[in-house]
Amino acid sequence: MGKRQKKIVGDYLKLGQDFDGALGPVDNVLDQRAPIWLPIQLKQPQAKMTVQFSTHQEQVSRETWTRLITQHSQQVTEKDFGLRSIVLDESNQQRILFVNPKTVEFQTLTIVSMTREPAYRKAQLWTGYYPGVAAVLKQLRGYLSNQSYTSCSFEMYEFLRKIADGELVISQQGANFYRDASNIAIAKVEADVLQKLIRHGLIVMMQKRLGLTSLGMSFLNYFARFYETDYQKQLTQGQATFNSGRIKLQSSQRKSIQLPREVIKDDK
Repeated sequence: MGKRQKKIVGDYLKLGQDFDGALGPVDNVLDQRAPIWLPIQLKQPQAKMTVQFSTHQEQVSRETWTRLITQHSQQVTEKDFGLRSIVLDESNQQRILFVNPKTVEFQTLTIVSMTREPAYRKAQLWTGYYPGVAAVLKQLRGYLSNQSYTSCSFEMYEFLRKIADGELVISQQGANFYRDASNIAIAKVEADVLQKLIRHGLIVMMQKRLGLTSLGMSFLNYFARFYETDYQKQLTQGQATFNSGRIKLQSSQRKSIQLPREVIKDDK
């Protein structure tokens, strides 16, 4: 696990890498007109992985599978869609981060290709419910084009920023989170923010404490264009944590999509 730089330097936030990919220095994180797309380096690109479909299995390289998912994700052209990053982690779960360029909103999708049916989770697509890759890609494009967004709050950004800096160390015991070496569980409102970050694959438990994934670092770099200035002001003014940012949290008009929970018929 690489080291992470602790400070904003000039116009970019320097971040390192972790177990699921690598993310180097990112330019122009404070520029709201900067490009949205940020590629994450794929680890072990030639390693083979099994993709389970409802009628058969296929063996492909991690590079081939990632390229296929990326190409079809980039075909989505809705004005309220911006593809941020895609990462294939060491367990071959593909996570896609996309944002609404017009608001401070985001969403993720996890594509699971394992041979056994996984436990149900919202925003999770299991390839085993689909007859083949064409049906998976059709569902992918439909999801990215229409799925409703969720807001990125200043509190979410602040948590990620401080964890990335190493200024905030959070451990977990059961359902409770603890700050640093404290034996006092953090407040529920903060725990809810952490749970949201975990659900979207932005932070995970690393060596008994929470750390950012590559997707989480990409997320942090993107929303720096909206929140970093306020974050720096908060540091210099010595204000308490969890002050509201000055970004209005607008909502898009998309609707929630229910992904299949059972095998579907080939409707090509």
